[in-house]
Amino acid sequence: MVILWAEKPSPELGELCGRKRVAIFPVGSTEQHGPHTPTGTDHIIA
Repeated sequence: MVILWAEKPSPELGELCGRKRVAIFPVGSTEQHGPHTPTGTDHIIA
């Protein structure tokens, strides 16, 4: 299963990591902007 972290809010990412094995392939910056916005807000706006 492929999950694009930039499209998920941080609380949802925390839930996913607790239930599944995770492999992370960083290709750009992602960061939290609150529990209601996706972690890829910066590059979505740009």
